[in-house]
Amino acid sequence: MQLEKDMSHPRGKEKRDESAMGTNNSSIVSKRSVERLYCPGEDFFRYFVKKPQRRSPTINRGYWLRMQTLEHVVHKFLEEPTGKTKILVNLGDPLPFQFLAKNPEKCRNIKFIDVDYTKLMTRKCSVIMETEQLRRLLSGVELPVSQGNVVLRSDQYLAVGCDLRELEDLERTLVGEVDIENCLVLFTAEVSVTYMEVEAADALIKWAAARFCLLEQFLPDGPENPFADTMLRHFKKLSTPLRSIHKYPLIEDQQRRFRDAGWPVAVAHDLWKLWSMPGFLTTGQRTSLNSVEPFDEWEELALFASHYFLLFAGKNPFLKGEELYRILLQEDIPSGKTENNQNTRDTAATAFCGSAKHQGRRRFAAAAPLVGGGVAYHGGLGAKTRLNSCELISHDGNADTKIPRTLPGSRPRMCHTLTSLEGGQFLLVGGRSSPDNALADCWIYDLHTTEWYRAEDIAIPRYRHCAVGLPNAQVLVFGGKTSNGDVLDDCLVWGQNSGWKSVCVKGDIPPASFGAAMIAAVSGGILLGGMTAEGIVLEGYWEWNFEMDNEGAFIKFRSTSSQFKDVIEVENPFCRFGSSLAWSPLGSGILLIGGIHGTRMLGEDNEILLIDNTNYSVATLNLDFGARRPLFVGSSVVSTPEAMLIIGGGATCFSFGTYWNDGLWALSVDGQDRLSWRFQENVAGSSSSDVRPTAPSHTISHVQRISIKSGQDFEALLSKAQPAILEGLDIGDCIQNWTFTYLKERIGAGRQVIVHKAQREHMDFQAKNFSYVSQNFGDFLDAVEGGQKLYLRSVSSEEPASKPAVLSQDFPEISGDFRLPPELDFIIQNAHSSPLRISGPVVMWLHYDVMANVLCQVRGDKRLLLYPPDDVGHLCFPPGASSSSLNVFESNPETYPHLAHTHPHQVVLHPGDILFIPALWLHTASPTDGVSVSVNVFFRNLRTGYAVGRDVYGNRDLQPYEKGRLNLARMVQSFEQLPVDVGKFYLRRLADELVQKANAYGLSESVSN
Repeated sequence: MQLEKDMSHPRGKEKRDESAMGTNNSSIVSKRSVERLYCPGEDFFRYFVKKPQRRSPTINRGYWLRMQTLEHVVHKFLEEPTGKTKILVNLGDPLPFQFLAKNPEKCRNIKFIDVDYTKLMTRKCSVIMETEQLRRLLSGVELPVSQGNVVLRSDQYLAVGCDLRELEDLERTLVGEVDIENCLVLFTAEVSVTYMEVEAADALIKWAAARFCLLEQFLPDGPENPFADTMLRHFKKLSTPLRSIHKYPLIEDQQRRFRDAGWPVAVAHDLWKLWSMPGFLTTGQRTSLNSVEPFDEWEELALFASHYFLLFAGKNPFLKGEELYRILLQEDIPSGKTENNQNTRDTAATAFCGSAKHQGRRRFAAAAPLVGGGVAYHGGLGAKTRLNSCELISHDGNADTKIPRTLPGSRPRMCHTLTSLEGGQFLLVGGRSSPDNALADCWIYDLHTTEWYRAEDIAIPRYRHCAVGLPNAQVLVFGGKTSNGDVLDDCLVWGQNSGWKSVCVKGDIPPASFGAAMIAAVSGGILLGGMTAEGIVLEGYWEWNFEMDNEGAFIKFRSTSSQFKDVIEVENPFCRFGSSLAWSPLGSGILLIGGIHGTRMLGEDNEILLIDNTNYSVATLNLDFGARRPLFVGSSVVSTPEAMLIIGGGATCFSFGTYWNDGLWALSVDGQDRLSWRFQENVAGSSSSDVRPTAPSHTISHVQRISIKSGQDFEALLSKAQPAILEGLDIGDCIQNWTFTYLKERIGAGRQVIVHKAQREHMDFQAKNFSYVSQNFGDFLDAVEGGQKLYLRSVSSEEPASKPAVLSQDFPEISGDFRLPPELDFIIQNAHSSPLRISGPVVMWLHYDVMANVLCQVRGDKRLLLYPPDDVGHLCFPPGASSSSLNVFESNPETYPHLAHTHPHQVVLHPGDILFIPALWLHTASPTDGVSVSVNVFFRNLRTGYAVGRDVYGNRDLQPYEKGRLNLARMVQSFEQLPVDVGKFYLRRLADELVQKANAYGLSESVSN
């Protein structure tokens, strides 16, 4: 109550308005992120964003869809034939400049009017007048305007600073500027009026003229939906609560809102339906997005897009069939909550089984039942990163089996499968580390030996595939997605002795898909749903059988979707992606669980359906999931003799926060036993002996991109000693400023610098195939821009032989443009050096640094390959050297077999990216477009061990290693008096002992922890 009183006070109103303006700034930053990636050549939002940030793939694609939705309506408005002048009144982000630049012919008969808070409009107009690229799009500019609400006036554009709650003031301004009564007017409001008091927003809608296009949030499944709850809490925390959403939660409520306000026509769709609607987006538009950035967050995109709608309303004169809005009017508008026409089966046989310390917090993990009782739960996406660990879930807290905590030799993964086999084994297949890094490796867990061992790799690496068990300990795999985005339609069968074999497919062959659901019974089963390469969810339902004929084994599919038509009166319930199928413990039938629907939001009443594939009917289940609703996205579903379990899951809810399902849910007939499922302490060993030797692999992983919010987040990353790209952090104005022209002016074109002049593209420190030369800084930059093989790694300007490089001391003229963000305060406090790096088209030699460091990319893109420290023995590092002559960019396991034993990690850095490189990680780098500018910051993260004395470059090996090499030389010398064969015998024994101690080093400590 006190909050409401405070907010009604003028000071509270001012604070609320400032908060609303803050959402505008965040929105423009997100749109700039989209513009940079998805709209090459367009730079309209860049001028309004001082500190660009690359948003996550989900946010980028969500904002792309928002922007595309409004652009679609505006383009249709521009193309509409009329003899009248057109007026577009925009309430929100700067809209007109992209249209004025890209479609000048269509904009000849239109005036754009931006209306926003006076403070915001003043800022926008300052940017416009200071930016030649924007100002030249306007003619007849008047600025400043002496009085009134008009902040900028021109022939094409009018900027109005006005509170939208002051309608008389707004109307007086517009009437004084344009002849609204004789113009064709379109109002657009993108997530702006929802922050207004409901009465004021309703008054604005009633006052507006001719046509209104509204894009904002709604609650298709009510405020208790996990995504909706996370979204509402987020905006409330920002002091910008979504006000209209509670009075008008559903699409039909919004339509009624407009009709009650005098708009005879009001139609709407949510953005997820628009995504797949024919005519709104083309196949080419959807598929082209796949080449922009790796993306696999489809469920999260669907959740976001299902909570935003586009509404178009029209007043007379308005023709429902006119071309401008044909796409929005082609279908009846679905209710937010679909009327349930399915049969309903009551049951209370489900319960939440809690967990301690967030056990089960995984998404897109894999689970399989164990013969000895219990369930193995492996991999998936954890709270901070992908996992390679395995948890054990048991009934009554007891299970006869133990599983290694980790799968040694295997990479962390998600979107993989675990399939139980006869005889107490299960098979792990594929998955991914990132959307563009599908995995091919397969692993068998043997219950009797409690060991993992490597099976034959699947021919095509894949993730989000289907896998089910067949008789004779075989596994059938269907479909999936590859690293390059190809979607598969193949069927493969794995056998213990035969390995992987391709199987012929006959009958009603399903289209290529990933994220489908599959279940098996003896030698047949069901396949449903999935997604195509362009991101459209399939509606199919196929029965399949594994059969034999004279030509061998084959899979025969039969489409039976049509047989459900007569008994289901709602949209296709099988149009799902990322769902699961399981045999119902409540009797006959199959349970369809979770995932997303292709055209609508799944509600609490239809997230789980009971399919009777004998009578071709569908029923809903009245299940009690407790006080906190689960979000069945990325959950794992397992059927055991005692119950069906739904484990983990959740989603990153756009930019609003992450929602986790803690624990698990058990569905069973016997309600007395269902509460006894829980995560059990898993004590099996996880040393390298748990993996039998296998053939080496050479899969390139991709370094993950993450966001950190605090210094504690970075220190947690530091403790993991894994490389990562830190996104969304501010490194200063260097991103915009550091052009070669600017650098010459500030540093001085005549300043002498020492640079590497290379003979070949690949620089080799061991072979010294380059020379150190002194050049004028300006000449050096010109030569780099001209493609010469030059490289600058700055050194101390005072004492280059004895002091490390420090940017603020060596280049004070530009050091103010660069800064490390406060989240990296640990680096600032422990910094060793900060060299400036400017590179032409050369490859930096493979090396490691003893100190950890961050590489801050300022200009150009740079590709790096990184290898974990354990790979050093396979990469041609001479004893005592921190660099190698091997060019891994041009080598492969065929030309250099040792590479097959390595674990490369690839990364491409873009301006603004910060790459964390842990100490001793081997790495090499090369610009992707010929020119790269970056700043490296090295820092100490060890309490002791650094070499005594000078270490200008931060790559002098640790003191224990230097002492060890001296002791080694003395030890070898002590055998010189013995016969050669005797000396070799004992030296080799000592070498073996050293290797054993190295392999065991730290194990006792890690086990005790």
